[in-house]
Amino acid sequence: MENRPMTTPDPYAVRDDEEQQTVDNCRLLLRAAAAADVPAVEALHTRCSPRSLYRRYHAPVHGVPRMLRKHFLAGHSNYFIVTTPAGQTIAMGEFAPASRGYQPQLALMVEDVWQRRGIGTWLTRRILRTAARSELRTVYADVLGENVPALQHFRGFGGVVESWEQGTAQLAIPVPEQDGPPQHPDGPTAEPAAAT
Repeated sequence: MENRPMTTPDPYAVRDDEEQQTVDNCRLLLRAAAAADVPAVEALHTRCSPRSLYRRYHAPVHGVPRMLRKHFLAGHSNYFIVTTPAGQTIAMGEFAPASRGYQPQLALMVEDVWQRRGIGTWLTRRILRTAARSELRTVYADVLGENVPALQHFRGFGGVVESWEQGTAQLAIPVPEQDGPPQHPDGPTAEPAAAT
């Protein structure tokens, strides 16, 4: 039997559905989330400030909302996470396709210490590509009116405020053609201060 040299798997090997980006000398991985990631997503919620959680869910929350956990486990939406080399989840993006009269929605949440580093832009681009594969032309994001950085972020992707309701803006964001990546005028550093 021929002896072959042992090879060590590359810890930074990237699958077709994964993306890498280096931020502050830290190599981050963006990938589709799975049910096994629920504990890491729960930990992300415990590290986020009450302000970031409020901007994401538009209400005071403590930990992962029950409905999000249920949808996450059941695979009702497309969830994406950004992780560090140590496997810590530091951001999450959600794309909820249209269903039962609801319009397709996207939402983001980035851990406080990682905000304003382009991670929200990275997640938004990934979600828009996912929407393009579903042949959508528009997705929507609900953003608190006081969350000016998030409003500016989505406007940078061509988002237009379609309506206001109780201090929340609904933005319609155009989905670029699949063969052309979404453009953001401020580049990778344009990031909402918190989630939508």
